Amino acid sequence: METLTDSVYRLPLINPRQSWIQRELASRAHCSPAHVSRIVGSLVSSGVVSQPYKNRVRLVSPAKLLTLWAARRRMPEPVYASTKLGQEEIERALQGRQGVALTLFRAAWHRTKFVSMVGPLFQEYDWGESVLLRGNDLRGKTPQRG
Repeated sequence: METLTDSVYRLPLINPRQSWIQRELASRAHCSPAHVSRIVGSLVSSGVVSQPYKNRVRLVSPAKLLTLWAARRRMPEPVYASTKLGQEEIERALQGRQGVALTLFRAAWHRTKFVSMVGPLFQEYDWGESVLLRGNDLRGKTPQRG
């Protein structure tokens, strides 16, 4: 969910060449002019926006504003789950669901059906030996110790 500060940060990024009146920013971001004034003051001191006239601001550094915005955003903590389900069972369980991501080895196996391999792939396994796999050997097979 977007906070009021996020709304104020987003508006100048939509049209970086436009100069904004602070009251207009407050109106479009649905927040108080005092809140916008505090945000603009901090952005002016950071060198992100300039204030050529009283109550008018112009974006100077879109990249810097985007970096500040990204740094202040707090993303929810990820939830990790371990599973012993097979690949097909995982695919069925996740089909049509949003907000779910596969990581590491499960993600790699998920992607193999969309990627064609050209050339050999070396993989190090728990027993410390290197195993050479060819692109066609990856699907549905587990390497054997040799």
